[in-house]
Amino acid sequence: MAEQIAANCSGLTDDQAVVKITDHLRAFWTPAMIDELSEFVSTHPGDVDPRVEQSLSRLVA
Repeated sequence: MAEQIAANCSGLTDDQAVVKITDHLRAFWTPAMIDELSEFVSTHPGDVDPRVEQSLSRLVA
């Protein structure tokens, strides 16, 4: 689902997309969902849009 959020940001700069993705995850995802995404990213490096990875790092920092 995070990949779909990133795809919807295709018309934005990377910085704008990261902000939008971060805001979406913060507003609509539960902490458990964010933890699950974080675990996936840590075990599958490079398999997730880099903008999603950047957004995630903002949330778990």
